[in-house]
Amino acid sequence: MKDATAQPWPGQRQQDSGPRRNPVSGWLAVCIALSAGVGFFSADLGKIFESSSFGRRTTAIAVRFTNDIQQRVASSTTPTPKVVKSERTVLVASSLRAAPIDFEICGPGKRLNCVVDGDTFWYDGEKIRIETIDAPEILGRCSQEKKLAVKATQRLAQILSRNSFTIERSGVDRHGRTLASVSGSSGEAGAILVREGLARPWRGHKEVWCRS
Repeated sequence: MKDATAQPWPGQRQQDSGPRRNPVSGWLAVCIALSAGVGFFSADLGKIFESSSFGRRTTAIAVRFTNDIQQRVASSTTPTPKVVKSERTVLVASSLRAAPIDFEICGPGKRLNCVVDGDTFWYDGEKIRIETIDAPEILGRCSQEKKLAVKATQRLAQILSRNSFTIERSGVDRHGRTLASVSGSSGEAGAILVREGLARPWRGHKEVWCRS
């Protein structure tokens, strides 16, 4: 009787009874080898590229291009705005010792050194409003105000003329006039006019000079 041990079919591989190899470890080894080769190959190519005349020209062009871009970015940056005070603002915040000159009553034409009314005058081309008082208007509502305004205007011209005085500026009003206090050897100009009944202390509004 023949042996009943199964025989392999023709073409069928006989199974190996030895230990099986892990296919993953094999692929890992292959990948490591390839990576090392590529790294070596890339480094070698880099050296060859840098040593060639074409590589040197390309590197120089890239450096110049990078520097040009950096300079353009730096020049296009918006600079921090500087706060510059105008000459007018500096003058408004300062004090001035005026030399003795003659002040006339303002008329038509250019005004340099003259008196407009009891609380406003021009000095060296600058229109100044005495901020401590309110004086009657030359073009007042009644004859009483107009007459008092003429007296106040003449008196202010007298106070300012041929006397040195100090102008202490504090700001500018809505009409563009410099607000200031004016003091001379005889005292503050506004206080003198108030004391003589030609003006009233400024209370934040125009005074009523006409009696109903």
